[in-house]
Amino acid sequence: MLRQMGEEATALGVARRYAGIAASIVIDRVDVALLEPIRSLGMRALVDDTVMDGAQGERRLAASLLHALESADGS
Repeated sequence: MLRQMGEEATALGVARRYAGIAASIVIDRVDVALLEPIRSLGMRALVDDTVMDGAQGERRLAASLLHALESADGS
């Protein structure tokens, strides 16, 4: 779908589409090389293992992201 919209099908392509709309984006660890280009768009990028293997994986990712967001908030 991103390619049909003239964008590269990467985390950076997604970030380009949401820059100005979203303040943050979650990217997978395999995409860590895209961290600085994403940040240059003015977005905060959270890097994590985004592959969720069942309910346990879903809980792990949710807990990790909540922790990261709470830490950034100073909570």
